[in-house]
Amino acid sequence: MVQTNNIPTIKFRDYDDNTYEFNIWSIKEIRKRAGKWLSIPKRFDFYKIVYVTHGNGWHKVDFHNIQLKAQTILPIDSNIVQCFMDATELEGFVIHFSRNFFIKERENYKYLFSFNIFFKPSVINCTPELAIILNQLKTTYDNKSSNEYYEQIINYLRVLLLELEIKRRPQHCYYLESSEQIYCKFKKALEKNITYRIRVKDICRDIKVDAKRLNSTLKNTFGKSAKELLDERLVLEIKRLLAFSNLSAKEIAFKLKFDEAANMSNYFKRHTQYTPLQFRNKKE
Repeated sequence: MVQTNNIPTIKFRDYDDNTYEFNIWSIKEIRKRAGKWLSIPKRFDFYKIVYVTHGNGWHKVDFHNIQLKAQTILPIDSNIVQCFMDATELEGFVIHFSRNFFIKERENYKYLFSFNIFFKPSVINCTPELAIILNQLKTTYDNKSSNEYYEQIINYLRVLLLELEIKRRPQHCYYLESSEQIYCKFKKALEKNITYRIRVKDICRDIKVDAKRLNSTLKNTFGKSAKELLDERLVLEIKRLLAFSNLSAKEIAFKLKFDEAANMSNYFKRHTQYTPLQFRNKKE
């Protein structure tokens, strides 16, 4: 797999210069536009919902290789490392939308973060009901002439996210429990600026949650403390930079605010049993 000097971050305006920051492209069009870049790992600062109508292929999300089959849907969070691995036989389309597009109304901000379909990437089987919503959304997008275009798109997108969440959570628990809402805030704070210098107390101050309550909530829900989850996220970022960029260990240490490369190496080995060099060679 091709590496770059750093993991590329694609912003919506670089991807498609439109005022709405929303589009729907066929997988065929994406193959044509991306060319050799299709299989290069990169971050996108917007959300994706991949809908496969026909064919088989693979998509990489961080270190997970996810198989795509006909009539499957893959929601993908923003700012994670991803790429198509094999899309030559795939047919369907991909919905792209930015956070700015969705949260022009404040209630939509809470709505977007009240679901967990983007948190752990996995394929959702497409039901006839989901297919109807997806196709209605695409038809609305293709016929942009309506003055109510934005409202119609937002409404269909809200319904789609809700139906995907219901499908993911068959117990009919539409919204996350309060403990998981705290995790949403915790995760969002981590993603803002993950470095070695960030501390649990900094996150608690940011999300306005007492440290004892945060740890109790995370332990009861996920079996891990805030510090353990923070370490997991930092280790993941080191892995991403080692696997998907050509940055040296020293450069990665500097980027993630370690005092020196040796400190990062010791930290990484303590959590993975590998030195950074061993991990990089293992991935090649």
